[in-house]
Formats: sequence, structure tokens, C-alpha cells
Amino acid sequence: MPAEYPTDTEMELDSIFQRMVSPAAPDTKDKDGSKRARSQMPTPPYTPATPPPLCLLSPSTSSENGETTSLERIQRPTKDAEASGAVVSLSTSFHPSAGHCGDLAPDLVLLSSDSVFFYVHSSVIRSASNNNLCGFLTSNSSKNTQATDQATMKYPDGAMSSDEGIELVMLPDQSQVLNIMLHFIYNISPAHHSPPFHIISQAVERLHDAYGVDVHRVMQGSALGLSSPHSNNVQSYNQPHESSLFTFLAAHAPLYPIEVYALAASIDLYSLAQNASLYLHELDLCPTDDEDCAGGKLRLTPEMARKMGGVYLMRLIGMHKRRLEALRTAVCTAPEGHLIDRPSEDQCSAEDQASLKRAWALAAAYIVCTAGPGVSAQTIDGTFRPFAQHVACSRCRQALDKRLESMNREWRVAPRTI
Repeated sequence: MPAEYPTDTEMELDSIFQRMVSPAAPDTKDKDGSKRARSQMPTPPYTPATPPPLCLLSPSTSSENGETTSLERIQRPTKDAEASGAVVSLSTSFHPSAGHCGDLAPDLVLLSSDSVFFYVHSSVIRSASNNNLCGFLTSNSSKNTQATDQATMKYPDGAMSSDEGIELVMLPDQSQVLNIMLHFIYNISPAHHSPPFHIISQAVERLHDAYGVDVHRVMQGSALGLSSPHSNNVQSYNQPHESSLFTFLAAHAPLYPIEVYALAASIDLYSLAQNASLYLHELDLCPTDDEDCAGGKLRLTPEMARKMGGVYLMRLIGMHKRRLEALRTAVCTAPEGHLIDRPSEDQCSAEDQASLKRAWALAAAYIVCTAGPGVSAQTIDGTFRPFAQHVACSRCRQALDKRLESMNREWRVAPRTI
């Protein structure tokens, strides 16, 4: 049987297959002898699994006088790195051209644990923190900070010049937490980020416990009292955001009253705790586990009690005690009786007045035993107001209405905060 030779179509398919599996295959020639560039399959762009870091300079060696010059420095990625598709995550609020301090350029980059870069000013951070961010900012970098303050860096096209190096500090905090902390330090409200309250609470606790930031100064808008010559520009720039921390935290009190109160108590922010106590009148002060807090009732958990501490827990108990005393005083005073000098007109007797007082005493006992310090004025009025339907004497009805108005007024002026 004669041998079977491949057809022209099969030879062309085989040639294409060889070019696909062998990238180094030479260019083919057409039948007329002219070279024809080999065809290639399109290659998708390479995307690394994790974004490569910015170009880091190695730590400086000792100088002539024996001192270490600085920590690691960070620079803008080179053109080759940009062309390779390197991805760098920058904060949307703290980027090189954010301008939070006017013309003063950032001289410090904070890197979060999830690789997000925050461009900030070392003078602002050092002024706010009394321990150099828990030691992450070393004293050796203070000389570089002063030099950077004197020579303001320029930003062509909104980006830092690649030949200017600034300090890089890596922090163990997540970007969400670090973002809120920097907003508080710069006295800017983070409301536009809509962070969840547990992130806000964690940021405030980290500022107070770990990084040595006086939260009381931050609340007063004075954390930006810089010693650099640009301090006046910083204060004037942030003037509209005065007390943004207090306003932002106080806005969460209606939804998270016990959490805001415990947070304020843990860092001794009395004004914030006082604001949150407005919404804790119905709090059940008997410590209950988290599993038993179903049903929407506001309860005090052992964790919250430990967090707020004994002083603020006693202040909360004292507020409840004063409100209960005011409630007893208001509801236990019955309407005044009157003399039965016009029996034909009043249609009233001593027995009728005694019945009204007995009904009032029973209703008062019910309120005191069942209602707590958070009972509303409408509930109290709705308990006693129906008595008027069973009172035939006009003078007794006037005394009842007068006592109800007085009782509602006394309850409205009862202590409302710690």
C-alpha cells in the first residue's frame, strides 16, 4: 500500500502548532522566498499575587561622626516598576497631594499591616504622640524631620519627585483603624468614610493606650499645636473641624449608648460619658451574658462593666438611683382634697375623695414597682389620666388635672445624666 502523505491543510496546522509550543521558532518563509513574521498567541498582562512594595533604600550606615542617619526610606516607584504594572495602595485621605497642612509637604509615610500607605507630617504626629508612636518613630529621625521641614518638597503633576526620600514607618494596625486614628490626630471628621463603631472604638483605644495621644487635647482641637514654622498654617487649615472627635463619637450614642459610655469611661472622657448617659435610662444594670441580651432590651454585660471601671459604673448607678427617687417623689403625691362645703354643687363626699386617693396609691405603687428610671412621661400620664373619667366632682377633677401637670413637670426636670 503506498504511503499516505499529509495534505497541505495538515501541514499548515502542524506548522501553527509548532510555533505555539516553541516560542523561539524561526520566522517562516512564504512560497516566493520572502520572510514572514511568525504569529504569536496574545499574552495576558502579569499581575503579581501581592502588590510589590515601593523601592526601598537600604538602611543607612554610620556617618563620619558615628551616628546612624535614618531608618528605611521610601521613594516613588521607578519608570520600570510603573511599566511592569506594580500596584501600590495609597490612602484616599492621606496621599501626597492631600494638602492637610497647606503648603507643608508630607515627610513621613505610615504603612499599615495590610500594605496601605499614608502620607503624613512628622511634626503633627510627634506633637500628638508623647511616646513617638510607641517607639516606632525613633529619635534618630528627628534631624531628618527638621531638615525636611526647612526644605519643602515639590510635587510636579501631583506626585513626589523620585529623588526625594521620606521616612517609612511600618505599624501593626489595619488600614481602617490607622485611617480613623489619623483623622482624629489631624482633627478631621471621618464621617464620610462611615466606619463601623468597633473600628472607631479600636482606633480611640489604640491612640490612648498604645500611641500616647492625649485624646482630651484631640477633642479640644489642639493636637495640632506644632513647633514647626508651619504650625500657624496647620491650625488655620483645620479650624472648621474643631472638636470633630467629640461630635463624631457623640453622634453614635443614640445607636450604641452603652458602647460609647464604656469607651468614654475607659479613657476618662467625662463629657462624652455624660452625653451617652442620656440614652442609658432604660439600661438593665444587672450584669447579663451576651447570649441573654436578646429581645432588644439594653443590658449591661460583664465585659462592659469591666471596661467602664468602678468609678463610671457607680456614676451610672447613681444616676439611676436619683431618677428612681425623683419618680417616687413625683407619683406618690396624691391630688389634694377639698372641703365639702357645697355638697349639692360638688356632688362629692369624703368617701369619693378617699376612693380617688386609694386608686392613686395603687397606680403609684404599680409605677414604682414595674417601671424603671427610663419610664416616659407619656406612660406615667396614661396611667393616672383615666381616673378623671370616674370623678364626678368638678373640684376633684381640677385638683387631679393640676396634680398631673405638676407630676409631669417634676419628672421632666429629673436628673438625666451622670
